[in-house]
Amino acid sequence: MTQDTQLHAQISQRLLTELPRFFGGFEQALGELFQNCYRAGAQNVAVIYDPAKHTLILVDNGAGLDDPQKLLTAGETGWDETRVIEPAGVGAFAILRDEFTTRIEYVSHGAGDWEMILTPAILYGEAARVKWISNPTHATGLSVKLSLQPSIELTEQLICRARGFYPFQVQWTTSQATPAEDHAEWKTIEPDRPRTPDLTLETPVGVFEWTRWRST
Repeated sequence: MTQDTQLHAQISQRLLTELPRFFGGFEQALGELFQNCYRAGAQNVAVIYDPAKHTLILVDNGAGLDDPQKLLTAGETGWDETRVIEPAGVGAFAILRDEFTTRIEYVSHGAGDWEMILTPAILYGEAARVKWISNPTHATGLSVKLSLQPSIELTEQLICRARGFYPFQVQWTTSQATPAEDHAEWKTIEPDRPRTPDLTLETPVGVFEWTRWRST
């Protein structure tokens, strides 16, 4: 007589390496980062693009993240579960494609104070480097710096689409500034609305907008 055997779901190394490709192009991957800002409770997100150095930085004023391992665990999250828009939990994996970026630098303040560097090589078994900040500031939030491939070109319109309708303010600049510098030329990026809504209502879970259909 054979004995019963218990099996558990697993994810193979091959699937892990292909995981980033399941989530669309660069715009969709960038949208995952904006979703993380929303789930962290951010009210403001600064977007700094340096085309000469091929870098993109997103800095939010959310709660930060307590455990960097959660960024490297598919389906895991360290943020508000009631703010889930796309529940896959693959923000870091979505952007970790070698045709998008060569390096990602995270800095967290608040819930956790740490720095971490990722490269696409972690999908093939390389360990991520984490440094715990011993003298944290009183600021909170998460900073994500992408070292982009030269083939990636960012435009204001792409940022506008990727930021979605999340209820936070997005400030955009293409200078070599930092979020604390007042001399930078910042521009507010509003949600990509095809037309002005006919009705706007504030609700406990966000803003409801209704636009009447018009035939042409």
